[in-house]
Amino acid sequence: MYSKGEREKAIRLHIKYDKCTADMIRKLGYPDRKTLISWYKIFLETGLF
Repeated sequence: MYSKGEREKAIRLHIKYDKCTADMIRKLGYPDRKTLISWYKIFLETGLF
């Protein structure tokens, strides 16, 4: 399970790298593509990390 801070960092990098999932995952080493997309969708719907 990832902490709120880890999720926030991943989402911010996902946005920074213009939603290039592979680059972001390569930089952090986590999460997998499916998980990141799920986190990002939740962020877009709620505005929360």
